[in-house]
This record gives sequence, structure tokens and C-alpha cells, in this order.
Amino acid sequence: MKRIVIVLVTFMLLLPSYLFALEAVEARKKLMEMGVEYTIGAFSDSIRKGDLAVVNLFLDAGMDVNSVDGTGRPALIVAAGQANAAILTALIEKGADVKVRQKDHEWTPLMEAAAEGRVDTVRELLKRGADVNAHDVTGVTALMEAVKKNSHGLVAALLAARADVNLADAKGQTALMEAATRGCDNVIPLLLQKAALVNAASKSKSTALFLAVAGGHESTVRILLDAGADPQMKDVNGFSPLIMAAWKGSAPIARMLIEKGSDINSRDNEGFTALMRAQREAHPAVVELLRNSGARE
Repeated sequence: MKRIVIVLVTFMLLLPSYLFALEAVEARKKLMEMGVEYTIGAFSDSIRKGDLAVVNLFLDAGMDVNSVDGTGRPALIVAAGQANAAILTALIEKGADVKVRQKDHEWTPLMEAAAEGRVDTVRELLKRGADVNAHDVTGVTALMEAVKKNSHGLVAALLAARADVNLADAKGQTALMEAATRGCDNVIPLLLQKAALVNAASKSKSTALFLAVAGGHESTVRILLDAGADPQMKDVNGFSPLIMAAWKGSAPIARMLIEKGSDINSRDNEGFTALMRAQREAHPAVVELLRNSGARE
């Protein structure tokens, strides 16, 4: 009797492994019948194509859910950039590491999802424990990638998870600077509401205001000035926002800066004033504005 019990217990212990092995064999057979090779590369391709059925067959066949393809990208990072969020969920349910990193530059699934503008995927990864403030080798965070998409929902999801708005990358640029560079007015107010430092400067001494002026983003300049951006701060070349506006030929931006008290006769590192820059670049509207505002010849 004791021996029978031992046999039955052993059988019950081994049964799950046996059934799993049968399931794996059957899944591989189905993949073969579909003309799909059982390789990491084919697994990664099925994720990129958004083919959940094939992905599930790979998982049933025993494919390592944390496998890395020939380009160095872990499966979950590949999935994070795709439209089919169900695949990402399937991988996580099978044990994929939400904090996995791409070895060459420390990229994470959350960064990938943010860079591709996948709001639902970002929310899912955050719910599953992704590090919202993780950064790659250049200091870039998911929030810095998200602001480039100018998506209110995307940025709001990261901020709700306590993304640090004032982290800076290797160049000293913050999420606010990234947004200002591109004129992303949908997300800049969100960053400012979370105490983004409006006068923070990068390693080249560029502020969000300076970058918005350089990009010719009038509405962004207005938002930043109203938020207290300092129009006097200069970059590494001694360019003030007004000198930059004059050099670019933007009379509307120059007018806003003058109205906010920008020093009209300030000089850059080469000794040029805003008026001189506007004259050299042949911007008559700016020249007239500066002269009428009291710029010295």
C-alpha cells in the first residue's frame, strides 16, 4: 500500500511537467506546420507583426520570455513599441521582466513605449512595477521621450506615477527643455504644474525659453514667459533669447521678449547686439522693432 501511495504521489508530481512537455511538442508542431521556425529571431518577428496567436505558440513551446534577439533587443522591449498591447501583457504574465534593459544603452520597455507614444502600454508597465525614473546611458528618461509626442495623456500617466520632471540628461537637458525645443504646448503646462524648473539651464547654458525662441515657437515662448522664464539668461555663446530672436528674424517673439523687459542692448560673446544680428541677417521687421524700442546703433 505504501508503495502504491509513493507511486501515485510521484505520478502527480511529474504530471504537470509531462503535460507541459506534451504542450510544448504540440506547439512546436503547429509552428512548423505554419512554416515558422522555432528561433528567437522568428519569435521577435512575430511580436513586431503583432501576431498574438503565434507569440502564444512560441511561449507554449517553451521560448524564453526574456530572450534577446539578434539586434540586442529583449522581447518585452520589442513588444512595448508595438500597437498590440495584448502581446506585452501575455509576455508579462509568462514572467517577462518589466525592468529589463537593452545592454548596449540601457533602454527599457517603458522608454520604448513612451518613445512610440503607446499610452496604454505605458500605463500597463507602470502598473506592473516599471521604474518611471530609469534612464539610459545618455540620461534620457521615459518622460523625456514622452514629451516629444506632445501627448497630454502619455505625459500625465508618467507624472501620475511620480516621474521626476527635473531630471537632466547627459547634456543637462530636462523634459521641459525637450518640450520647448519642439513647441510641445500640450504638455508644457503639465510639466510646469509639477514644478518643472522654468529657468534651469543645460550644459550649453540653454534654457527652455532660449530653446523655444531658437525653434521659433511663439506660443511656447508666451507660455514660458508667463510662467516666469527669465528673458535675460544667456547661452554659452552669450546669446540672450532676444539676440536669438533677432538672428532668427522673429519679430513677434522679439516683441514679447522686449515687453517682458529683455535688455535690448545686451551683447553676445562676439560683441553683437540684437540690432546688429538682425541687420547682418537682413531682417527688416526686427530691425524696425528694435530701433523703435530704443536699440542703440
